Amino acid sequence: MPSSKLKNSMLVDIAGSKLTGAMPAIDGSALTGVSGFMKNASDPATDTNPSGGVGTGWVNTSDGEIFICTDATTGENVWYNVGGGSGDVEPWGFPGTISGYVAGGVNPTAPHLDQIDKFSFSSDSNAVAYSGVLTQVRYSPAGFTSNTHGYVSGGGHPPYDIIDKFSFATEGNATDVGNLISVKADSAGISSNTNGYNCGGYTGANSNRIEKNSFATDGNSTDVGDMTVARYSPCGCPSTTHGYLGGGKGEGIPQQNVIEKFPFASDTNATDVGNLTIARYAPGNGSLQY
Repeated sequence: MPSSKLKNSMLVDIAGSKLTGAMPAIDGSALTGVSGFMKNASDPATDTNPSGGVGTGWVNTSDGEIFICTDATTGENVWYNVGGGSGDVEPWGFPGTISGYVAGGVNPTAPHLDQIDKFSFSSDSNAVAYSGVLTQVRYSPAGFTSNTHGYVSGGGHPPYDIIDKFSFATEGNATDVGNLISVKADSAGISSNTNGYNCGGYTGANSNRIEKNSFATDGNSTDVGDMTVARYSPCGCPSTTHGYLGGGKGEGIPQQNVIEKFPFASDTNATDVGNLTIARYAPGNGSLQY
């Protein structure tokens, strides 16, 4: 069968399976459906949100590390390190999987403590002393956690505005990395995947303030909203999207049964979403992720 030379004007569409042999030089801008590597001087983050979705590659041009996106959920991306290094990038998750920490407190023989205890989640055993201490002895601080550090903010007595930070990977003394807006104790601590929150407490008066600290950058807290009732000693519980506060009391007000929540995605006031079965203050807290 004689061959014919096709002109550009005659081509509308052609199946890829019909193309064989070496391809001529093609302008890359004319290609579609090809996912290349993104390049940046830093590692990808959980909120990078690649337009190419799962399978997108990322090259850190500073150290040569290579990552592949294995979960492109908005704001909760997972990047698997396929280079020679280590350290996958994935959203922080509550609860933890390795260790629990207890910091500060009150003891009859040493009324105010700066000690940090550490205990394992994988084997039942006594706590051991973390090889470092808080910057100040104190009780009733608010605690929150990133995936790499523990934070202790405020506490008494006298009340402090200190925000301490200590490393999970390298044990050592906590460092003062910022300050609350005012000195306070008996506030609730709540963690999101990017920030820690110090809620309520007693500052010499009942506080309704929700303060936020970034895990990415050390610094002072910022006022991002108000609780529905000014009070101290509520409990704090995080979901993946919201912080919840329950119970509490204050000077001149009775024990509370309010349950309120505030969003992590935006800085705004808490809203009343329900009631506890019994009004109470200083309860324990817990969260479940599934």
